Amino acid sequence: MQIKRFVLLIVVFIFGYSFSPSYAGDIISCDSFENCPDGSVPLTNALLALEARMDALEEEINEPGEDWVSPDLQSEWQAYGDTGFFGTPGFYKDKQGVVHLRGVASGGSCGQPVFTLPSNYRPPYVVLTNVYGFGGATRVDVGPDGTVRVLSNCSNTWVSLWDISFRTY
Repeated sequence: MQIKRFVLLIVVFIFGYSFSPSYAGDIISCDSFENCPDGSVPLTNALLALEARMDALEEEINEPGEDWVSPDLQSEWQAYGDTGFFGTPGFYKDKQGVVHLRGVASGGSCGQPVFTLPSNYRPPYVVLTNVYGFGGATRVDVGPDGTVRVLSNCSNTWVSLWDISFRTY
């Protein structure tokens, strides 16, 4: 809410209106020619429209996305340790079309898929990521074929999939 007010004040500033609290308040809150200062109605209407759009975006962003999906793990990969603590490997797509991965996997074959994402969750190109694994920094790739693979500094002891995210456009 404070960000919205800040943006509205920036818009007022860009258009050259005073920042005096009473005048800025009149500009933002007036809704007709009769109760607005001279020349402020076009700006007021734009600000009201901007405020309504920001409210709609804020509502959309705060809506919960889909539920997490727990895929079938492949190539002997499995959830690592206490899944209540580390999280089961999984994925979901948020309202903006960004896919997020989670969990910690272990026991699989390096270079082989940990799991494969469904077609509507795949990136259009290879996404190279750097995550943390048992041996330190570890490369995990997500391919346009949907495969999630541990590729460098491989350790099948464990690898984190947390913080891997990408757009599907």
